[in-house]
Order: sequence, then C-alpha cells, then structure tokens
Amino acid sequence: MSVRVYWSASGETDVVAYDIERATTISGPWLPLNTVTAAPNPAIFDPALGQFFTDDPNGTSASFYRIVTVDAAGHRGAPSVPFTAGADVPLADRAHGEDKML
Repeated sequence: MSVRVYWSASGETDVVAYDIERATTISGPWLPLNTVTAAPNPAIFDPALGQFFTDDPNGTSASFYRIVTVDAAGHRGAPSVPFTAGADVPLADRAHGEDKML
C-alpha cells in the first residue's frame, strides 16, 4: 500500500521547499525521503505543483511522517508534529496524511 501525504503551504513568504521524512517510531530516527518545491501560489492547492508526496513504506512495521520547511537561504524550520497516515496535524494551517491505494 502506498501512502500519499498532502499538506497546506506554510504562511512564511520565504519558504521554497518542504523536506519529507519518515520514521518507524514517533521519536525517530528520521529518514529523509524527498524534497518538494513549494507551490508558487500557496493559497491554491494544486497537486501538479507538488504539494503532496507519495511514499511506499515497503513493509515497514509502522510509518510516521513529518514535514520540514526550507527557506530561500537553505535553513530548515522546526519539523511538523509527527503524524501517521490518516491523522491531521498542524503545519502553518494544517497537514495531513491519507492512505491511498495506487
């Protein structure tokens, strides 16, 4: 089963990307999965602009995710609250994971 993680854009104007990380426990260690470029207009959600990431945990016992903002200078923000697929968590406005069969 694949997991698709969606999130709302950060309210910060200098965010240029989001790092997606996964762990098998809520406290880590965290494995970097991908960096997704921030959408040019954060007020509009458009999957084509990259505000989601699809992961295939490949039999991992439990998967926790978190999202970290990256600003124009390359500085990473504080990570979101860790979440599992299907749980709503805040990231600026909100972020959530959702199970999807692909």
